[in-house]
Amino acid sequence: MILLSIDLGRTCGWCVSNGEVQDSNHFTWESYEEFGATIKALMELWKPNAVVIPYPTRFYRIILAQAKLMGIVEYLASKRDITVIE
Repeated sequence: MILLSIDLGRTCGWCVSNGEVQDSNHFTWESYEEFGATIKALMELWKPNAVVIPYPTRFYRIILAQAKLMGIVEYLASKRDITVIE
């Protein structure tokens, strides 16, 4: 099973694992379109079975900002039949 783990934020870290870390890096983005394009590229490159994203629990503004990013990830994953784990 290939997992793509994404730490959401203005700078996003990501890691691909299949029991061992295959690759990891980070990226910054300026627009939601740019964020979505990067996530789409990662999904197409690694073809994960599941995407793991954090569930925000503190600070209202952070929850709102991360909810938008979570929505983009959920949408792109659903188009590719990829399970999203929060």
